[in-house]
Amino acid sequence: MIFNNPSQSRESILIVEWDKHSLSFSVFHEPTNRVLATKVIDVNFDFYQSSRQEIDKFLKSNDIFAYNFLKVIVVVNSPFYALAPKNIEDINALEQILKLNVNVPSGILKYKKEVLKSTVYNLVFAYPTYVENAFTELFPNIKFVHINAVLIDMLTSYSKANSIFNVHLSLNKLDVSLWSENALKFHNTFEIATAEDVVYYTLNVMQELNLNTERTQVYYSGAFEAGGEKIELLSNYIKFLSPLERTNKINYSSHVEAMPAHYFVHHYNLCI
Repeated sequence: MIFNNPSQSRESILIVEWDKHSLSFSVFHEPTNRVLATKVIDVNFDFYQSSRQEIDKFLKSNDIFAYNFLKVIVVVNSPFYALAPKNIEDINALEQILKLNVNVPSGILKYKKEVLKSTVYNLVFAYPTYVENAFTELFPNIKFVHINAVLIDMLTSYSKANSIFNVHLSLNKLDVSLWSENALKFHNTFEIATAEDVVYYTLNVMQELNLNTERTQVYYSGAFEAGGEKIELLSNYIKFLSPLERTNKINYSSHVEAMPAHYFVHHYNLCI
C-alpha cells in the first residue's frame, strides 16, 4: 500500500517513465521529503506503435493512475531526440534538426523543447500525440520531459569533482555521457541487445574521448541488477566501475531503500 490516507496522493508528485515495453513510476511525498514507492509495470504492447484505446485501457487497469496528484511528470524514454544550439528557438527549425539526426516515425507527433541546465544546448524530442492526450485527460497538472534531458541535467548535481563519466542502461538502449570542466563534453545513445554491445560502445566512446580504462572512474545507472551480465562483462574491461548512487537529499521508504542504489536515480533527482 503506497498511501496511508487519500490526502497523501494530493501532496505527492507522480513520476512516470514509459519505455518501449514497460512503464515505471515513483511517488514522492513533498511534505515528508520522501519517496514512498518505485515500481515497474510490464507492458504487452509497444508504446510507440500502439493506439489511444490501448493506452487508455492500460492506464485504467492500474490503480496508481486513479489517484489525484499535486503534479505529474512523464519521462519519455524514446530514441527520438537531438541536441540543438540554444540560439535556435523556432520549434519548426528544431523539428528539422531532429529529423536530420534521427529517423522520426510517421504519424501525428508532439514536438517539444527542453532547455538544458548549465549547457549550451536545447534538447528537442517527439512522441505520439495520442499518448499525451491520454495522460493529460487524467492529470491536468502534467509535464512531459525526455529522459536524456533528465540524465544530462542530473550530471550537474553529481559533478562536484568537476568530472563524471556515466553509462545509463535501459531495456534496449545505452546512454553515455561525459560532464567535465563545467561543460557537457559528450552525450549519445546507442541501441543494444547484448552485454557485448554495452562493452563495445562504452569502450569505443572512452577511446574517442581519450579516457583510460585503467584510470577513469566510470559510473553506471539504470534499473538492472548490479551483478547482471552487462555490468559483470563491463567490469572485466574497466578497472574503476561503480554505481551512481541515489541522492541523499531526500528520504526513502524501506521498500525503495532496499533497491540497488543505482536504480531510478534519475527519478529521484527530479524530486530535489
